[in-house]
Amino acid sequence: MNTEFWWFFDAVAVVILLVTVFLSGKRGFSKSIVTCIGCIVAVALSFPLSRQMGEIFYNSSISESNVKALDKALEKNSVPDKMKTYIEGLGYSIRIDEDIFADILTNEEKDVYDALYTYVNNINGRNVDEKSEFEEKLTEGFALTIGSIVKQELTAYEAEYAENFIRTEEGRALLEENMYKVCNPNTMVGAEYIEANFVATGSKEFVRVMSFVILVFVIMIIVKIVEKLIHGEENPDRINNELASHIAGGVLGIFEGLMLIFVASACVRVNIILGSDNMMMFNSETIDKTIVFKYVYNLVLKI
Repeated sequence: MNTEFWWFFDAVAVVILLVTVFLSGKRGFSKSIVTCIGCIVAVALSFPLSRQMGEIFYNSSISESNVKALDKALEKNSVPDKMKTYIEGLGYSIRIDEDIFADILTNEEKDVYDALYTYVNNINGRNVDEKSEFEEKLTEGFALTIGSIVKQELTAYEAEYAENFIRTEEGRALLEENMYKVCNPNTMVGAEYIEANFVATGSKEFVRVMSFVILVFVIMIIVKIVEKLIHGEENPDRINNELASHIAGGVLGIFEGLMLIFVASACVRVNIILGSDNMMMFNSETIDKTIVFKYVYNLVLKI
């Protein structure tokens, strides 16, 4: 992945800081204090509100839309069929019976991984692999299979999140215990389970970050209106032209700049999500190489 432009993010952060310090110093203390407080309030309010707003928006519309999209994808792509092809392609020289395979995957009473390992060993009467290795390959197969199904109707980021989560101990446990739901002939059952357990968190993150950015801009528009009402149409060059006022304004500009850098980091996060972390500049590896910007970006991940 190309990470040679890591410096761009640090450069933008420095430029934002210098510009806000300059403009705030030029405006003077009395005008800058309103904008500075407004920026801090906008970020401080948007942080918790974006979670609530994102949760409401997700539950009211996104969740249902995701389930319908996944149901559509599962109708076209059966998990048992794709997994059958995957296991047959592992080099074990076996042919899997579709009915037996589907019965194992949809049987609520069976330990799916154990049953599959026993079944593939019995096909040719030999151990195809060590059990732990087979189970790792099986988990990877389910991760890739479910990820590919999610990607067909949802975003690449949501698909990538689902894959990575299934590879974790928690994700694998959820998959093993509820395989009968994922592979249920009634595709709506599988769609609902996949969405709730492997897609929802990724979807919610995107909605939260977008909500944060929107809320900050809305609050800042209100702040600018308030600022106009307080100061009227006076020429900012004629307001608070004393040296101390300009210096104090410049100091306030530091805080305003930091808040703007935080918002810019949120916008970068949106681009990384939309690009599924694969864009030339907007990717996590590039951000990790930055000297300063990564620290602000890591705070955005907590939204």
